[in-house]
Amino acid sequence: MVIWNSIKQIWRTPIKTVLFLLLLTLSAVLLSLGCNLWQRSTVNIKAFEDTFTTIGTVQQKASAIKSDYQWNAEKKTNMLYTYPAYNAPIPVSALGFEDVGYIQPPENRPYYGAYHPDYVTRDFMNDSGSYMIIEATPLKDSIPADPIKLKIKRVLLGSIDTDEIWFCDYYNPKPEMMFAGKTYVIGVQINYARQDVVGNAREYVPSVGINSSQFAPDGTRIADDVQMETPWDEVTVGYYETPSGKRWVELIKANEYMQRTIPVTPTNSTNLLMPFYNGDAFIISGQGISEAEYASGAAVCLVSRKFAKRNGLSVGSSLPLPLYFANYRESAGRSFSMGYSFSLINAKGELYPVFADSHYTIVGIYDVSSGNDTTGYRMSENEVVIPSASVKSSDENNIVAYGPMMGYNTSFQIPNGEAERYMEAWNTRGIQDLEIKFYDKGYSKLKKGLESSKKISLVLLASGIITTLLILVFFCHLFISKQKKRTAIERSLGTSKARCTISLLAGILLIVIMGSTLGSMAGFWLTEKTAGQINKETFDTIYSSW
Repeated sequence: MVIWNSIKQIWRTPIKTVLFLLLLTLSAVLLSLGCNLWQRSTVNIKAFEDTFTTIGTVQQKASAIKSDYQWNAEKKTNMLYTYPAYNAPIPVSALGFEDVGYIQPPENRPYYGAYHPDYVTRDFMNDSGSYMIIEATPLKDSIPADPIKLKIKRVLLGSIDTDEIWFCDYYNPKPEMMFAGKTYVIGVQINYARQDVVGNAREYVPSVGINSSQFAPDGTRIADDVQMETPWDEVTVGYYETPSGKRWVELIKANEYMQRTIPVTPTNSTNLLMPFYNGDAFIISGQGISEAEYASGAAVCLVSRKFAKRNGLSVGSSLPLPLYFANYRESAGRSFSMGYSFSLINAKGELYPVFADSHYTIVGIYDVSSGNDTTGYRMSENEVVIPSASVKSSDENNIVAYGPMMGYNTSFQIPNGEAERYMEAWNTRGIQDLEIKFYDKGYSKLKKGLESSKKISLVLLASGIITTLLILVFFCHLFISKQKKRTAIERSLGTSKARCTISLLAGILLIVIMGSTLGSMAGFWLTEKTAGQINKETFDTIYSSW
């Protein structure tokens, strides 16, 4: 009865009561919206921290663009070409400074070559191709400044369906005389710039010579024990027992090895490999290499779907990886797409020996969304990924190529949102020759949106608290402090203090409950609408991972 009387008393001033209800509902909306948005923003920021990764790639800048000339036998002139020139390679240790806590420290990855006679690296394995090593003799004394005809006496590497070829020392302004009746060993390849220029026959030009491209660990070139002056040599009795002849034998063996060589990339995380980071390479069977396996240097690996299919491999299979060379200049995708530009024999004129030989267990099989290319940011067709720490032996005597850090072979991982602070710290070091790029898959933009949402939620929350307090103070003054006469009448009629208190507060509490309930429901609905607008997807990734 007392509660009912309190309600009737409240409704005797309907305008004040309705205004009280509306203002309480509005303040509840602000409180609810502020609380919900703050909570959602906090949860989403934590979720993004756990989901997104930020990596940096490092590339040494070219110090100049240089020009040089190369003879062109077709045009009978030197042709100008340009190329980037670099200062001495900056070591990866230059990126090790205390101002930044790396999640994955910078790594300057080589790729290794692994050879095993049982590897199947192509769907159709044969020795045909544009590159050959042959023994041949000219039909007459000739200088190969223009195409001359050679009669093939023996094919030492590769295959060809004719016994005569047209040959030109295309890039040499002063080629040596070749004499009829003498036999020469020479590496040749098709001149794709001038096919079918001699009748219907292809023109062949000298291929990679037999000089070494070996480097020391500090990046200095190691001089050959024997320097070859021409891309061919005369074959005489016992020639292949001489130092020069042994080089040709080793070169033939090395190129035969290369037909069944697969690239092996060591890393401390697949996140540091751009194809995996961008989603162009992805696990389709098994699992990735775990952090514990990376840390311990476990003999586990990831292989490509094509390589696994060609060699009958599956998750759990054992894969021998005899590593015999290391390339510190290119990525496997770039090198195996463009054709290798290094020599496979060392400065002593010998095929590089195996420096590490272990059997690896396949823990995952990956596929790629695109094939090889020349940028260096794609996986090679047969590429294997292993933990860096699993290679226990040094490759210092097996380095076939060395170059400055490039974006495709040097990277690191830092905490999300730390890119700006990293660059501030980096710029204080005064190293101008390195270009650092960060990739976070849009994390920084998303976080800015969420931080803005969080700031808005705090403003709404503060507004709701202040509004609620002001409304309660004002209306409590109207409905309680100004009710002295009413309270005196109730007391004179014998109503106890407790019942008088209930009479004053019951109606107000009912309005507070109604306003809070309505405001909270409206606030929840507005939260859904607001969050939907703030987190609306900006990029459609249905058709591409870019």
